[in-house]
Amino acid sequence: MNKFVIFMIGAVVGSVAAWKFLKGKYERIAQEEIDSVKDIFSKRETVSAVVEVESPAVDDKKEEVKPVDAPYVISPDEFGEFDDYELITLYFYDDAIVADDNGDVLEDVENTIGFESLGQFNDYVDEIHVRNNRLKCDYEVLKDEKKYSDIGRGK
Repeated sequence: MNKFVIFMIGAVVGSVAAWKFLKGKYERIAQEEIDSVKDIFSKRETVSAVVEVESPAVDDKKEEVKPVDAPYVISPDEFGEFDDYELITLYFYDDAIVADDNGDVLEDVENTIGFESLGQFNDYVDEIHVRNNRLKCDYEVLKDEKKYSDIGRGK
């Protein structure tokens, strides 16, 4: 009976020690992953253009900042936040072609999502979100490793 009690105490102590060790290990791994994701998203730059225009007010020293209607990159949380904005998914292919779900090429990239927004793609970011206030659209642009010329129409 004495050996059984010692065995049970050893099993309990071993289980608790293993649990504490593994809990600490996986908490560290999870924190490292969280920190790396935070680092990646903190490096993303949101591009928004503004133009300063002189106000016609009596005091000539004041200036008013007016947003330009150019498309700009938004965070994933901002995507779809306006009910009256259309949500559109586009694909950015490896041969620098932008197309919609039907495989139709986007002809006016600059005035739709802007060429600057496409510069946001990198090794860690394969999806960007762009808002175009003039067209009242939010675009989700997904990076596709394939070439458009290889898939043709009708994705």
